[in-house]
Amino acid sequence: TIHNMQDICRFETAWTPNHISPWCAIFSKEEWRVMEYIDDLQYYYAAGYGIEINKMIGCFPMEDLFNHF
Repeated sequence: TIHNMQDICRFETAWTPNHISPWCAIFSKEEWRVMEYIDDLQYYYAAGYGIEINKMIGCFPMEDLFNHF
C-alpha cells in the first residue's frame, strides 16, 4: 500500500541518513503533506484528544496530584 511505501522511505532514511531512498522519490512534497496530515488525524483519534476517554485518562491523575500535593 501507499502507507507501506511511505514507511519504507522513513525507515530507510532513518537507517542511512546520507543516502536518499528511492522510495522517497516517488512522492511529491504535496503528497507528503497530505500523508502527514492523514497520520496526524489517525494519531489524534487513536491516542490523542479526539476520543473522550483519552481526555479523561490524563485529567484524573493531574487533578489528584494538584489536590493532594
